[in-house]
Amino acid sequence: MGASIHPRVMQQIGKGWHLSAVLNLGTKQASLDRELGYLLSDTKNPVASLSPEFDHFEKNMSPELSLQWTNPKHRLNFQIKGTWNQIDKTLWANSLGKSTFFNPLGAISWEFEPRDNRRIKLNYMSSNTLPSLTQLLPVSNTLNPLSVYIGNPDLEPSLIHRISSELSIFDEYSFTALFLKLSGIYTQNALSTSRTISETLEQTITPINVSEGSSINGNLDFSTPIKRFGLKIQLKAGPNWSKSSNIINGQVNDVNSLSNTFRFGIENRFKERIDARFGATLSLTNTKYSIQEEYDNKYSTLSYYGDLRYHLNDHWHFWFRTSVNTYNSESFDETLTFPLMHATIAYNFLEGGKASILLEGIDLLDKNNGFTQVSDINYMAKSTSNTIGRLVMLTFRYRFNQLGAGRR
Repeated sequence: MGASIHPRVMQQIGKGWHLSAVLNLGTKQASLDRELGYLLSDTKNPVASLSPEFDHFEKNMSPELSLQWTNPKHRLNFQIKGTWNQIDKTLWANSLGKSTFFNPLGAISWEFEPRDNRRIKLNYMSSNTLPSLTQLLPVSNTLNPLSVYIGNPDLEPSLIHRISSELSIFDEYSFTALFLKLSGIYTQNALSTSRTISETLEQTITPINVSEGSSINGNLDFSTPIKRFGLKIQLKAGPNWSKSSNIINGQVNDVNSLSNTFRFGIENRFKERIDARFGATLSLTNTKYSIQEEYDNKYSTLSYYGDLRYHLNDHWHFWFRTSVNTYNSESFDETLTFPLMHATIAYNFLEGGKASILLEGIDLLDKNNGFTQVSDINYMAKSTSNTIGRLVMLTFRYRFNQLGAGRR
C-alpha cells in the first residue's frame, strides 16, 4: 500500500533542447504477519518467537533534472537526481529504529542514426536497490530446518551502475540483420548472504552488504538469407561473466562465473506449405569458488532440434518436432542424453476453420523423466521425478467469434 505524486515542469530552451524538472514524492507501507511452528513438534500451534508481526513504512523523495537534445540523427539526454529514503521498521509493535539513506544518481544516453536502419546507442545509468521486507525481518524462518533464514534489519541500499553499448544494422535489400550489445554492471554495497554451515550440512543464512559485485554481458544476433537455396540462417552468441562475494563460516568466498551460449538455426524462407526449422544450442558454464575449490564446477548443455510443419490445404495440417538434449557436468560422473519427439495431425473444418480436431503424440520415445541436477557450495543433488511419459491425446477445439452477432 502506498501513495505518490510526481509534479513535472518542462520547458523548451532552444532549438532541439528541452529542460524538465520532476519531484517524486511517495510513501509505502508493507506488513508481514506469519505463523510458524516447529516442523517436528507434536502440536500444530504456532510458536510466538517464530511468528512475527512486522511492519515496514517507507518515505521517499527524489528530485530530478533532465536535459534533452534531439535532431534528425542524434538524441542526447542528461539526467541528475538524488534519492532520499527513510525506513521505519516495527516488530511486535516495538520500533527497530529509523534508517535514512541518500544517494546521488545520474544518467546519460546518446543515440545516433547515421542512416535508415543503422543505429548506435550508448547508455549509462545509476540506481539504488532497497532491501526487501523479508531481508529486513530479524526472525528465523524455520520452514526448512536444514536451511534457516534470518533477516538483517541493518541492511543498506545497493548503488548500481549500468553501462551499455548497442549497434544494430538491417539491410532492407538483402534482409541481413546484425545486432551487437555489450553491457556491464558494477554494484557498490551489494546485497549478498552470510552462511554458517555445520558439520551435518545444516545452514543458517543471513543477508548482508558486501563491498562490491560486477558483471559483463555480451550479445550477438546475426541473420541473413541464402537466396539461392531459399533458406535463412541465424547465429546467436551470449558470453556472460560475473563476480560476487559472500561469507561462509566467517570466510570471504569470491565466486567467479563465466558462461557462453551459442545458437545456430536454419529455416526455409517461403512457408506457404512447408515450415522447416533446424538448429543447435551449446551452453558452457564454468564456476569457481575461492574457498572449497573442490566444488568448482564446469558443465555444458548441447541441444539439437528440428521442427517441421506441413500445410496440405486449408483443412489438413501436420506438425513434427524433435530434440536431443545432452547434459555434462564435472560434478557428476555421467553424461546424460534425452531424446524427445512429438507429432500432431490437425483437421480444421466449419467456416473460417472455427473447429478443429487434433491427434497428438507427446514424448513418443518415452524418454522424458523430469531430470534435475543441482550443485552448490555445500551439496550436490541429482533427482528424477515421475512424468506422464508417452501420451496420445485427441482434442477438439472450437473458436468462438468475439465480435458481432455471430458470437456463440
